[in-house]
Amino acid sequence: MFRGLKKAFILTTLLLLLLAACSSKETSKDDQSAKSDLLEVSIDHARYVWTEGDGDYDKDVKEGTLEVTLSIKNISKSAVMVSPHDGIFLYDGDEQLNPVDAFGYDVGIEGNSSGDVNPGKSTKMKFYFPVERGKEYKLAIKPFTKNLEEEPDEIVLTLDTQKYDKSFEKMEEPLMALSAIIDTVFLGKENENYESLVGMEKEDILKDAKDAFEDKVNPKRYGNKIDADIDELQQQYISVLEEKADYKVNLKEFGGNKALVSIDYETVPLNNLYSEIIDYSDKYKEETGKADLDESMQYAFANMGEIFDSISVKSGMDITVTLTKKDGKWSIDKSDKYKYEQFISVFAAGEVW
Repeated sequence: MFRGLKKAFILTTLLLLLLAACSSKETSKDDQSAKSDLLEVSIDHARYVWTEGDGDYDKDVKEGTLEVTLSIKNISKSAVMVSPHDGIFLYDGDEQLNPVDAFGYDVGIEGNSSGDVNPGKSTKMKFYFPVERGKEYKLAIKPFTKNLEEEPDEIVLTLDTQKYDKSFEKMEEPLMALSAIIDTVFLGKENENYESLVGMEKEDILKDAKDAFEDKVNPKRYGNKIDADIDELQQQYISVLEEKADYKVNLKEFGGNKALVSIDYETVPLNNLYSEIIDYSDKYKEETGKADLDESMQYAFANMGEIFDSISVKSGMDITVTLTKKDGKWSIDKSDKYKYEQFISVFAAGEVW
């Protein structure tokens, strides 16, 4: 009798295990994908992003916004809705975290996804969560159907943020790349990051810088007889900037392959260069008693390095540039013509805004 009861107990246990394996909710071994009667869901990829809502960027910060892209397939016979408002959660133990509204239009961050998934169709949806770097969470998806009496099962995945920490470290790249451009092109300093991180041809930026400088300091504006080499004048200005100019780059938005960076700067302003040159020319006239305009202007340009050096540094309103990443290297986005020209005019021609 006891042997029969034992056999019945074993059979009952096996049957319960079999039913559990065939239940409406299935999870993969690594908990990166799961399935219910309605949906198949998996983590397609995830990465850290930065928006102005995250505050001042700090590479050592312990928290960040994680962009999670889910691959979702509707395996039911009716439309299913997935919403960030009350259908997507992170569980940190007993604490429930909701997605945050993340927007960074300059870098392609347009907020959480939401919408219907039609029967038999697949889609990808993005959601943004405030997380602690290196921590593991449970990611829960609770879909909605038009059948108000139906209570869909909650699908739970494991979200290990440690897997995506390298994407946070990548946020330093556009800052390092922009610093390398400023140092190398405008301040005459060596920066080893140019070759490894910058995708722009140095000669192209140098040409843009020279054109902007020449437009500001063109000797022909002051007299056709003035003999002055624009390249030499530019090098004199760069030498003064190397000693006096300063800047700081700050990350405003980061979306993986696109970044918005602001620049706080102090430079030698050339906004009033005409007045500086006239003052130097008048000084020559007073000291020599000569009233010849061309001669006095020639004297001023012959001492342009001294004029540049006499100008006090000035800080202006911070400016922003957008950088894009291609083949592992960063370039300033020239398609935003206003931002690019403003950047060039500040650092190459001393236009303080």
